[in-house]
Amino acid sequence: MGYKSVQMIYLIATKGKDAAFAEMGVKNGVIDTGVDVVTAKNLKEYEASLDARGIPHEWTTQGWEPPSQ
Repeated sequence: MGYKSVQMIYLIATKGKDAAFAEMGVKNGVIDTGVDVVTAKNLKEYEASLDARGIPHEWTTQGWEPPSQ
């Protein structure tokens, strides 16, 4: 279990669900933890978003195609 999960359980137990959700910033049942989910399907778009934000990375998708499913 991750830190945010334990934090949420603690807040629900001590303050109730609605207060916990408000404190954790839940929107439409989701907490944005800042983690990007990268898959073969969205890898090229992820690389483009890193490039657009000026975030360096040591890999490239140039010449790479995702496996067909």
